[in-house]
Amino acid sequence: MMRLVVIISLLIGMNTFAQTTKAVYSFKIEKSPVTGSTSLADQANPLAEENEFFLLFDTKYSYYSSEKTESRRPDLSDALAGSYYPVKYNFQERKFEYNAEFDKLYCVKEGNIPEWEVTAETKNISGYECVKAIGKLKNVNNPDKHTIIEAWFAPELPYRTGPNMFVNLPGLVVYAVDRNQYIYKLERIKFNDNNKDLNNIKMKGTVINQQEYADMLNEENEKWK
Repeated sequence: MMRLVVIISLLIGMNTFAQTTKAVYSFKIEKSPVTGSTSLADQANPLAEENEFFLLFDTKYSYYSSEKTESRRPDLSDALAGSYYPVKYNFQERKFEYNAEFDKLYCVKEGNIPEWEVTAETKNISGYECVKAIGKLKNVNNPDKHTIIEAWFAPELPYRTGPNMFVNLPGLVVYAVDRNQYIYKLERIKFNDNNKDLNNIKMKGTVINQQEYADMLNEENEKWK
């Protein structure tokens, strides 16, 4: 009887793990909307073309990273695309988890979720009928300031996630714009991908919250003034 229980438990675990989906995104930078400069784009875009930015997700978590980050060789494209350190998101707790390095390695756990306004505008992107949403994301260093972001999500893909911090919309984010300059676009999606067991991914480092992270960032910025 005990053996039967163990076999059933293993099968349930394998079935849960099999539900992981992989969404692959491209990332590019356009010219600065303020100065018109293409300097950053010229540096980062060739690196981004050689990289693969991806999102793994199941019913409980999502995990955003890149091929270069996973192989421990992140570059400028990862720093700008938000994948220099992987980002794990807990759907139930509505919290992010990622690493940050100051005097040592830290694990940041925070709930800075975008405030979304879903519009009536629609567009077909990457073969999906998408709905436009405009979001406000609080500045970690200064909560009184916000970054305006844009996302196009596909209701037919009912997953409340997307690349980097683009989460909590009623559909997978297919296209996203950060600060009118950084562009994410879904290139392909593979269901039942078994590359990672998201439940077992644990971020290393001393755990800190959003305020502690903000204090460290401000302290670091002061050193460079």
